Amino acid sequence: MKKIIATVILFVLSISILTACGGNTTSSSESATPSNNSYENSSVDTSVSSATDYTWENSELAQLLPQPGFTVSINDSTSTRFQFTSEGTTADQLKDYTNKCKEMGFVNNPTEEDMEESYTYIGTNNEGYTFKIMVITDIGYMVILKAS
Repeated sequence: MKKIIATVILFVLSISILTACGGNTTSSSESATPSNNSYENSSVDTSVSSATDYTWENSELAQLLPQPGFTVSINDSTSTRFQFTSEGTTADQLKDYTNKCKEMGFVNNPTEEDMEESYTYIGTNNEGYTFKIMVITDIGYMVILKAS
């Protein structure tokens, strides 16, 4: 039953990732950061060899989060959404990252679910920004959304 729930959650997250990629246009005054910021575990850019070799995103949203101590791929970076993933990380590493995000204030309206093969956490900070993390096995999906 837990595997079915984890699969459904992964499917829903995958659909949301795909819908975030389509139809997003920005004006010349609101340019999105290029989303080819990939590191180690991605075939897009292999010029960076480890998690410590890259520069953390300098966007307003990324600066609200701690820099991960593991390899990430930035999937989406706009003025309203900053999304990144990790592969090959342990659940403990991703839970530690979640705790660092909590320390940075993402503790309001928390939702947390820790199951055998998956983990999710959603929390907002005092300014209304929302941090979400979903971990299935060794893959983590993280996103911060601008307050609406």
